[in-house]
Amino acid sequence: MFVLANLIFFLLLHNIYLGMGKALLGMTLSELEALCGEQGLPRFAAKQIADWLYKKKVCDISRMTNLSKAAREKLSLSCEVGAPRRSGLHHLDGRH
Repeated sequence: MFVLANLIFFLLLHNIYLGMGKALLGMTLSELEALCGEQGLPRFAAKQIADWLYKKKVCDISRMTNLSKAAREKLSLSCEVGAPRRSGLHHLDGRH
């Protein structure tokens, strides 16, 4: 169990510091539902994740406390809250 916990911790740090995780922020509810299906999470978890991202504005998956600890750890291995997609953003001087 100790080895597994260390492995999960290492992979989590790897994803955070190297930006390897899939960004959740910017995903639609449909995309979050598909992601939950891929992760083996119930479909309703997508709504919970969307609430954390877009209403409560959390920046860390571990703070999504209405998801099980196992679900948060699993999501953290392959995902990060991330930043919104840049498409459509413009600089103040009109550049893209």
